[in-house]
Parts: sequence; C-alpha cells; structure tokens
Amino acid sequence: MMNGFYLVGTVKTVPAAAEGKNSCCTMTIQSDRMFRNEDGSLDEDVFTIEIWRGIAEEVRDCCEEGMIIAVKGRLTAAADAAGKAECRLIAEHVTYPHRRNVITKNGRNMVR
Repeated sequence: MMNGFYLVGTVKTVPAAAEGKNSCCTMTIQSDRMFRNEDGSLDEDVFTIEIWRGIAEEVRDCCEEGMIIAVKGRLTAAADAAGKAECRLIAEHVTYPHRRNVITKNGRNMVR
C-alpha cells in the first residue's frame, strides 16, 4: 500500500516554528492544476505541509515566499475534535529545483 505524495509548487507562507515546538514547522504551498476549467483558466490548489526535525530547520533557513520547491512525503489521517477525519501532509524530503547551490546551516555553499 502507498500513502505518499509528490508536490511541486510555490511557497506562499514562510515556514515558522509551531507554537512550543522547535523541531516542527508548517508551510503553505500553492500548486497549479494540470488542466483548465470551463472558462479556460487554470485553477490552483493550496496545501499546508508539516515539516519535522532536521528538515524543518533547513526549510526555515532556506525558504522564502515565492520560492519554488519540491516536496516528497507521506499522508496521515486523524480524527479532529468533532470526530471528522482529516488528512495531513508530512514532508520527508524537500528540494529546491531552481537552485544549484544550497545554503547550509554553517553558512557554506554545497554544490549538488
């Protein structure tokens, strides 16, 4: 069984640490749909993604609003307070397709 996702889109909100959690952050990504609607325009979808631990630190250091990123992750489902199931997107790997150099925490550039 698979519960994974791949998402390429534009960062809409700069990642910020979740309240009381330094090892977690959330960010919003906008992605265009691959088909046109009835009036011929392209719609867009907006996703909120949870990012944990080392990946969260990297994303907080490197991401800016308007930047294009690619995210690979997994889906989880949990019931909210009303008992309604909600789906969460958890990032497992984040890349920056527009960059050749990636800035690391120690300030040095690493060429991929």
